Amino acid sequence: MQVTKPIVAERIEALEDELVIVLKSREIRIPWGSCSPRLAAASTEQRRSAELSPGGYGIHWPMIDEDLSISGLALGFRPALLRQERAARERPDLLHECPPAHHRDETALASSAMAASSHTRARVS
Repeated sequence: MQVTKPIVAERIEALEDELVIVLKSREIRIPWGSCSPRLAAASTEQRRSAELSPGGYGIHWPMIDEDLSISGLALGFRPALLRQERAARERPDLLHECPPAHHRDETALASSAMAASSHTRARVS
C-alpha cells in the first residue's frame, strides 16, 4: 500500500473570489466554486470565518459547518467523486444501483447494501 504524506498549510487567506493556501514551497489559489458547494454559496463573511487547524492539515468554516483537508483542496479533491470511487472499489456489484453521490440517499444505499449482502450470503450458504 502506498502511503501519501499529507499536504500542510502554513496559513490561509479568504479573499473575495478565492481561497489562498500558503504552503512551505508555494501558494495555491482556488476559486470558491471549486472548493465545495457550501463555500460556493456562502457569503464573504462566512468564507472569512475560516480557521486553519493547529497542525495545518485542514480548514474549518464554523459559520457554515464545513471542513476540508488541505491535501484534498490542493489535489483537486471532490468528496462526491471520492465516495463513488470508494464504492466502486469496495462493492462493484452495487455501483449500478447507486445514483451519483451528490444525489444519493444514504439510507437507501445502506438498505441496498444490506439486501445485497443478504443475497450474497444466501447464495454462499
